[in-house]
Amino acid sequence: GSTELLRIRHDGGVTFNGDTAADNALNDYEQGSWTATCDQGSCDSLTCRYQKIGQTVWLWGAVDDFTDRSGTSDISITGLPFTVSENSFGSAIFYRVAYTQDTGQVGSLVNTNEHIKFLVSSQGGSESWFYLDYEDLNASNSQIKFSIWYRTTQ
Repeated sequence: GSTELLRIRHDGGVTFNGDTAADNALNDYEQGSWTATCDQGSCDSLTCRYQKIGQTVWLWGAVDDFTDRSGTSDISITGLPFTVSENSFGSAIFYRVAYTQDTGQVGSLVNTNEHIKFLVSSQGGSESWFYLDYEDLNASNSQIKFSIWYRTTQ
């Protein structure tokens, strides 16, 4: 037919269905693996993957075998594959955590210090939130599985 479905722009990127706006051009796509690390002690990075479309990065994976399970610092996962943009906050899609208390609702924060932190709701109806600390991981088989997104500067 005569309808334009795809346009390759001379200044980079592709647009679809007759769109000519540079702001709508898809100009970056990448996928691969990354190695999650802990900011305190060490942990194993299990099948951590990413997909980047434009300036949005999706991460998923798991960490376990934490060597520090007694520290009072917040658990913080580092080693993100792309720089976090200013004012970028990640969104938790799914978590499973084995730790000292019953698992509550869990969320995440990806901050400009290039760290992922984990928020857990308190149990018993008090409706307060706290960051998951290393001391909350009471068992050697404690594991955190995550899927999040954030915005990057790249």
